[in-house]
Amino acid sequence: MKLRVFIILILVFSLINYYSFAGQSQVDASDVFSSGSASLYATKTAGLFATTQYSVSSIKADYCILYKQVGSSWVYVYTINPSDECSGCQFEAYVDFSAYISTGTYRVKVCFRANGHTIIRFSNPRTF
Repeated sequence: MKLRVFIILILVFSLINYYSFAGQSQVDASDVFSSGSASLYATKTAGLFATTQYSVSSIKADYCILYKQVGSSWVYVYTINPSDECSGCQFEAYVDFSAYISTGTYRVKVCFRANGHTIIRFSNPRTF
């Protein structure tokens, strides 16, 4: 009886572990992108960078959203849709948020798109 309960518990924990990691890996999985990042600089400018695994006809940032930390939550401040677009394997753009940042802690969220695939990245928080 104890062996049967032990085996059932192992199966349950194995399934929970499998599905939790399977879902996590699918979020970042991409057949196109090899990397993507966003950085918020002291100049109140966001740097957006993406690299694809092979040359594509178009890489762009669909949007870049600025958030401000209020308590333990992140509150929407402003969205900029960068007009930069390029072909090849690398994307680099800079977005000026200086008109929307005062004092406090901020971060940006960016959505990159290439060949119908998208990835979303957040910058590290920066305090001004």
